[in-house]
Amino acid sequence: MRKLLTILLILYGSVHSYFPQVPKEMENLGRLKAGEWLRYKMSSASDYSASELYIGVISADSSCTRKCFWIEIQLASESDSVVAKYLIFDNPRQFDMSRVILKLGNRPAMLLRFPNDQAGFPEKPNPEKTRLVFIENETVVVPAGKFECKHYKVIVEDDTRAELWTNERVPLFSVVKSVSKTDTLVLSDYGSAGALELIKEKPIEMDLKQFLLEMFNPLFKDD
Repeated sequence: MRKLLTILLILYGSVHSYFPQVPKEMENLGRLKAGEWLRYKMSSASDYSASELYIGVISADSSCTRKCFWIEIQLASESDSVVAKYLIFDNPRQFDMSRVILKLGNRPAMLLRFPNDQAGFPEKPNPEKTRLVFIENETVVVPAGKFECKHYKVIVEDDTRAELWTNERVPLFSVVKSVSKTDTLVLSDYGSAGALELIKEKPIEMDLKQFLLEMFNPLFKDD
C-alpha cells in the first residue's frame, strides 16, 4: 500500500508538472466539465509492474470563490487501490490542495488539510525551466482506439523528461499517451459523462503529521 501511495503522489506531481505545459492552440481544451473521465494503463520501467490510473471530474463545488470541481485520481493494482480527491478549478492548470481526501484500500477515507501557503499552485510554471516542444503529427494506436496526435517533448532544464501524444477528443489534459524515464501511460478508455465517484463516505479528518508518521513508519503493514 505504501508503494502504491508513493507512486500516486509522484504521479500526481507529474500530472501537474507535465500537463500544464499546453501549447497555445490547446488553451481552450482544458476546460472542465462534470462527468468527464479518463482511464489509463500505466507500466513502470523500473519493476515492470502494471497499474490502472483513473481520473474523474466528479461534481462542481459551490464553496469556491470561482468555478471549481471535485476531481478523483485512482491508482489501482491487482491487490491494492489508492484514491485521492481534491478541488480543481475550471482550468486544470490551477488546483486547490488545501483539502485532500485519501482512501487507501478498504480503510476509512481521510481528510487532510494543508497550510494555506501550500494549498495552491501558480497557473504558469517557470518557462525557463520547462518547455513543451512540438515534434510532429503522428497516428497513435492505444487500447482506447486510433488517434491523430500531436507529439511533444517535455524538456526541463535541457533534459527530456517525457514525451506526450495529444488529441483534442480526449477530455481534461488531451493526453493519449505519455512516456517518461520511469513509466508509460496509454489511454484505455474515456468519456464525456458518467464519471464514477469512488469516495462517497464522509471522511475522517486526520492530522497531516500523524498521517505521515503512520504511513511511512516501518511498522506500517499493508492490508
